[in-house]
Amino acid sequence: MKLLIKSIILTVNLLIVNVVTSQEIHHSHSPHHGFTENKGQWEKPILFQSKFSGGNMWIQQNKFVFHLQDFSEMHAAHLGKDVPQGVKNKQDVVHFNFLNSNTVAKIEKSGKSDFYYNYFIGNDKNKWASNVRSYSEAILRNFYNGIDLKLIEKELALKYEFHVKPNVDPNQIKINIAGAKKIFIDAKGKLNVETKAGTVIEEKPYAYQVKNGKIVEIPCTFSLTDSTVTFKLGAYTKNLELIIDPTLIFATYSGSVTDNFGMTATFGQDGTAFSGGTVYGNQYPTPDNSAYHVSSNFTVNEGGYGITDVFVSKYSVDGSTMLWTTFLGGGNNNQGTETVHSLITDKNNNLYLFGATSSTDFPIVNGYQTTHAGGTNGSQFYYNGVYYSTGMDIYVSKISADGHNLLGSTFMGGSGNDGVNYKLSSGNYGSYVAYDSLTVNYGDTFRGEIMLD
Repeated sequence: MKLLIKSIILTVNLLIVNVVTSQEIHHSHSPHHGFTENKGQWEKPILFQSKFSGGNMWIQQNKFVFHLQDFSEMHAAHLGKDVPQGVKNKQDVVHFNFLNSNTVAKIEKSGKSDFYYNYFIGNDKNKWASNVRSYSEAILRNFYNGIDLKLIEKELALKYEFHVKPNVDPNQIKINIAGAKKIFIDAKGKLNVETKAGTVIEEKPYAYQVKNGKIVEIPCTFSLTDSTVTFKLGAYTKNLELIIDPTLIFATYSGSVTDNFGMTATFGQDGTAFSGGTVYGNQYPTPDNSAYHVSSNFTVNEGGYGITDVFVSKYSVDGSTMLWTTFLGGGNNNQGTETVHSLITDKNNNLYLFGATSSTDFPIVNGYQTTHAGGTNGSQFYYNGVYYSTGMDIYVSKISADGHNLLGSTFMGGSGNDGVNYKLSSGNYGSYVAYDSLTVNYGDTFRGEIMLD
């Protein structure tokens, strides 16, 4: 049964003609959601990432990519349910390709977040990025000739608007949808895009113009031909700007959409607080090698179970405000796993991390040991939601107090599995009965401490 996991935002107040006296409809925003800018941590065609409960939306040149992810099997295993090994996290991608759209050269961003993100993913320093902000709105100028595309985060829902300049043809806008199981317009005029991992729904589009300072609704519906969507408009004044305003909704087949687990915490010398944990599916989807066209309409295989990166977040003294979050790790969504077991700060509030990694491209700075020494497959801790794709080594990393810099990072390990606690008598931990209560309830597998002298 499908569970709607995004609030349906109905702009019923906008349907009243000649009441609102404004040049444009304005939206309220959530401070912790929005569109995260690309400062080199992702490939160049990506402009923004936006998270929703159940996946990520990637705004690229000429297209949107919706990466839907279902973590229900992982959550079931973590809760002690007997889930067979080999199960994969359901994931799928669907592409909204804006046919014949322009390559955007000018982007205007507004509603900058007070907090920021830092990315130290992989060993290529050119792809590390700091002070990455999220924005509540962004305008992609001249997305089509004479048409701007405006991205909006509205109270946890995602919206986009086409602003059509006077005397410009809105029929330029054509959206080809690739990767879906089924596409249809329902009786309420909503566009439904079904995938194996969930459904993307667009509310019946709302269009309007501003005449003499007042908003006037223009009849507007979706039109679907094969897999291409256009907008069917009623009569409107050609020499005035026209705004076409859909709202995105996401529905999944499961309520288990949480993409992170907390693992450790510590305090700063100034009373601030730090938390650390693991995050799943945080990177750009990895195309299936057999995909027809990787750069355009690629597909993905089922997601790697328990493949994680590490996150650490810093909070204000009163705990009410997140100041920054840093992501640390290697690999991709299908291989390469990191966990964080302990945190500690020095007198300058620099943060030290201790944990385990199976990523051979884990970020290293001035490393005591610069290469991953390997280990053996087998002890994968399936029922604790972590799957090291190869053997694991210890890592120790140091992050600056503002999160902007990776000051030091090294592997520490030999040819065996290092950095985790496990019993040889439990074999490969292939069934729930192999786990004792400390392993399951208290995460003793990942227990360890880092201390400073």
